[in-house]
Amino acid sequence: MLAFIDPETLIPADQRLAAIKSFANAALAEPSPLFDPVHWVDGQRRSSNPHELRLKADLPICLYSVR
Repeated sequence: MLAFIDPETLIPADQRLAAIKSFANAALAEPSPLFDPVHWVDGQRRSSNPHELRLKADLPICLYSVR
């Protein structure tokens, strides 16, 4: 039997990372002009992951590594 579970439902609403995630989503919602020179080379967009997505992925790692 295959069940589909939304991971968001497993996270309690009072969990600290939920608040940080919503803040990060709002801050990184649109691409930053700061990263445009990295994404565009010779007038063509690179086929790499957006840096905003990498920053969102690295945020929990950084937060959990602080003691």
